[in-house]
Amino acid sequence: DLKVTPEAATDPLASDWGETVHMFVWHNDEVRAGHPDMVILASSDLCPNQVWRHRSLPAWGIQGHPEITRAQAPVWFEENRARMTADGGDVDAFIAQADDALDAKTALTRFAELIQRG
Repeated sequence: DLKVTPEAATDPLASDWGETVHMFVWHNDEVRAGHPDMVILASSDLCPNQVWRHRSLPAWGIQGHPEITRAQAPVWFEENRARMTADGGDVDAFIAQADDALDAKTALTRFAELIQRG
């Protein structure tokens, strides 16, 4: 669960999120530095910039993987078992907790709607 910032409430992609958004998050490369044009929409204790947007342009960054489904997650976990275990992850627990993370997927839906409208 990622902590959602107050700025998300007025964001075209993240406005449906509550105080937290459940999202599949696994990345070894990440954007950690802030920038004056970056508006943080969701964060975690391990990564302060999980989801953000540009302050004035229609551009977003999502470091997690809202596209991953409950069915896809165990496959991805198994394919990456060695690396995830080396990173300290409990792959069997991840598989047991796999979730569709539907609240995170609303951002994908909203993005597709923006593109369709032009």
